[in-house]
Amino acid sequence: NALDTATRVPTFVRYQHEADNPHSLSHDHVKTLVEDAAGTLWVGTGHGLNELERRKMQFRRHYHEEGDLASLSYSEILSLEEDAQGILWIGTRMGLNKFDRSTRAFGHFKRDSEMPSALSSNGVAAFQEDSRGFLWIGTAGGGLNRSTTVDTLTGFVHFDHREDDPHSLGDRWALLDADHPRPVGQNVVFAICEDAQDRLWIGANSGLHRLVPSDDPALRPTFLRYRHA
Repeated sequence: NALDTATRVPTFVRYQHEADNPHSLSHDHVKTLVEDAAGTLWVGTGHGLNELERRKMQFRRHYHEEGDLASLSYSEILSLEEDAQGILWIGTRMGLNKFDRSTRAFGHFKRDSEMPSALSSNGVAAFQEDSRGFLWIGTAGGGLNRSTTVDTLTGFVHFDHREDDPHSLGDRWALLDADHPRPVGQNVVFAICEDAQDRLWIGANSGLHRLVPSDDPALRPTFLRYRHA
């Protein structure tokens, strides 16, 4: 009856890695999830990206394959996002990946010290597409990145902490960066969210930050910080 339905205790079905089952989850440490517009559930784990085939309830696994440039840049998945164009973006500890559904290949974007418009850090921890179509990327050690265009990803604008600028992103952040063997001291972004008023919020272990755009498009935005006092 209705009362029984309302008070029934929910149950959980667990999906785990099974060594002898190639269609099971690739790894038990699940770090990120996203359901795409087609209804496919993507599961990012500590070792592999999993694509759930709902009809069979089986997982198709994707890994980094040495020598295969069409495979993932790295097998540890940190973040997932599908944008308004239906493009699946995958953040790994060693670069940003773009999934091509027609070829089922992964394109790679990585840090390059000789290219100012390249990704500022290889550790990609968070995504957010804003209302204008720009893709914002939170990194481990390289601060906040934003795509330079809304249609085709050709480069990134970087926003990070600056010692001489109190309105830049905050300092005293700590997370292991894939580019460095020791903890970095600043510029780690864990979460990004755009609210109903199109305001961009950035989460880090130094506090919560809100981006304040400049009225002059030629000037960089500032950041308001909210943290425990």
